[in-house]
Amino acid sequence: MSLSLFPHRALSQEIGKTIYEARRAKGWTARRTAEQLHMGRYLYLRIEAGQAMPDTLDLAKMIQVLDLDVNKALGDTDRLAQRVRAANPNQRRAVGRALRGLPQ
Repeated sequence: MSLSLFPHRALSQEIGKTIYEARRAKGWTARRTAEQLHMGRYLYLRIEAGQAMPDTLDLAKMIQVLDLDVNKALGDTDRLAQRVRAANPNQRRAVGRALRGLPQ
């Protein structure tokens, strides 16, 4: 399956990559980061690996704890927007649910 057909997977991978890089820049371990987020380490690692999408509250906490801005956390928004436009309606709704409620 191509990632271009599944924009929500591409989004989770972009977010995971950004979170990983921010954690490494702080010199933190995954365990310490998960503790700072009040999240289980296993879930945190799945999010960081792009295998799970953080919910809105967890993403907002990650943005705050790792000192990220929203645009950086979401990655290449132009490329993401192209993938969303190419997706079917169910996939677009899934991406919309993932993005709804993020801090402005």
